[in-house]
Amino acid sequence: MGRSNVGKSSLIRAIFHSSPYVKVPVSKIAGFTKTLRFYQVKEHFTLVDMPGYGENQPTYFKECVEDFLQHRRNLMRVFMMYDSRDVQFDDCAYMEQFRIPYAIVLNKIDLVNETTRLKTVAQIRQIREEYGSPCCFPQPFLVR
Repeated sequence: MGRSNVGKSSLIRAIFHSSPYVKVPVSKIAGFTKTLRFYQVKEHFTLVDMPGYGENQPTYFKECVEDFLQHRRNLMRVFMMYDSRDVQFDDCAYMEQFRIPYAIVLNKIDLVNETTRLKTVAQIRQIREEYGSPCCFPQPFLVR
């Protein structure tokens, strides 16, 4: 889950790169993914690619996503993806409010300098301390 054009579909495509049976469509155009896309990994788990919020967001997005997050009983964790160049963690409050387990993924980490990277990781620590809950996975995932 994340804003438009942060690389959600690209990350899922990278995960399945060696599987000839899984095709994950990607585009450089923000707002390309318009619906929830489910990718089943045998009987182990399912990854769900969601439309981004913000630019070109479908009108039904907020209602659809809130319903999915609040009522999906087998939801184990939400991966919140952020573009490392423009990180805004305001949606973490939503996850905390509804006690949804989540992990933070910082994409495009290679496009920021070390100072920015360290400040962003410090912000994640601050979020964990602020909420003081076990909802946020303690280790952020850094992706380039």
